[in-house]
Amino acid sequence: MIATENQYRVTSRKLDKLRRALEDLEDASVLDSVFVNAQALSLSETVQELADQLAEYEALRSGNVAEIPVDSLADLPKALIKARVARGFSQSDLAGMLGLRPQQIQRWESEEYASVSFASLARIANVLKLDTRQNVLLDDRPAYDPKELRRALMDAGLPASVLDTRILPRRLATRLDMFIDEVDARLRKLFAFGIREVLSHREFAPTALQFKLPASANQVRTRAYAAYLDGLCSIVAKAVRRKPSLLPGSIEDMHAQLFFYGLSLQSAVEACWEMGIGVIALDDRIAFNGACWRRNGRAVIVLRNTGDEESRALFDLIHELYHLIATEGDFALIEAEETSSERRESREEQRANRFAAEVLTEGRLATIISEFLQRSNGQVSRLSEAAIEIANEENIPVGILANLFAAHVDKESSNRSWWAAARNLQEPGDPWRTVRDIFIRNAELDRLDRVETDLVNQMLETSDERTDGQT
Repeated sequence: MIATENQYRVTSRKLDKLRRALEDLEDASVLDSVFVNAQALSLSETVQELADQLAEYEALRSGNVAEIPVDSLADLPKALIKARVARGFSQSDLAGMLGLRPQQIQRWESEEYASVSFASLARIANVLKLDTRQNVLLDDRPAYDPKELRRALMDAGLPASVLDTRILPRRLATRLDMFIDEVDARLRKLFAFGIREVLSHREFAPTALQFKLPASANQVRTRAYAAYLDGLCSIVAKAVRRKPSLLPGSIEDMHAQLFFYGLSLQSAVEACWEMGIGVIALDDRIAFNGACWRRNGRAVIVLRNTGDEESRALFDLIHELYHLIATEGDFALIEAEETSSERRESREEQRANRFAAEVLTEGRLATIISEFLQRSNGQVSRLSEAAIEIANEENIPVGILANLFAAHVDKESSNRSWWAAARNLQEPGDPWRTVRDIFIRNAELDRLDRVETDLVNQMLETSDERTDGQT
């Protein structure tokens, strides 16, 4: 949202620059390239987003806006900012009317009045001469206690641990009115409907995207979790500082982009954020292995943290990057568990696995596998020795190579015993904490409103607790 003349000028210049870049892409002779097409699509969506923001500000500034819709209390902060613009007041003007410093209004608006008292909000509304008379529909404020509401949400399919640690506020339990308002605001932010619809047995489902769920997962609970991921990714995408950039077009270029700081999960996740891709890790115990999401050019990768193997998480990250490259437009893909027949038999999943393995070995997978098979001679007892030797020679972490070798043997002979040897070569780590710390360094939470920020912070706090049980 544009709130000041300076922001308007900066956005206008940025829009002009992006429009020229888009024209250059559209005139390029290589427009049939899937990567150039993807960049053009991303730029066009960004251009439209900025144009809409400018149009909204211009409409407010014109003085022709007589009414600003407010559907809930959560919408009030933005309504106050819009009302100031519509009245033709700058932040300094409003500060003067209130007897405050301009920096105070600037700070309040940047955080969407999250820390401002009700009395101050009422005073601002009065100074702006807002007619805030509005009927409060009692049907929209059902007098259900927290336990009854929690049961209704679980009946709708939301796993208990996700509900308790990610969605329900961890405060306000003693203030029923505030609790109901907060839960309603969070549900609307995540699912585009609130408590009233939940209590009317509305089914949770992705609101705008086609999730590619495994055949065995067409259950109410899994669909509800898919809807949660959809809403969560929408919020995370808003916090990504950089606009999506053109993804590397070759195995070698992708390897160089991801591992500029060394062949590690940390380097790859940092590179994703630099390319405009948000990355989060969840430890929810539900039947999925990860997710890949894109809407309006914004992309998010969700890793499922299931242990302490950073090499496994790194492989899954690159696997999801393949889907971002191979799939055009808006989509959301929730990966089935690795053991599911749908995933093991899917040609697209096999391609994504091959892509990840090639990127990790910089396009030398076949040579390295051949050398491994020759040295190990098909003996489990030789896996560790051969993996360590080749890892040292190729300058690749032994845990990564051990997993690639075990996956190859598993595919060729279904000999699962190789995985046990591969696990013994893994260096202990904490993939979730690695991804979480990078998120904190890179995400710009000031792009989010107060409800979105609370949801993200609760995700960052509670995943660390490693909660057990879903029911």
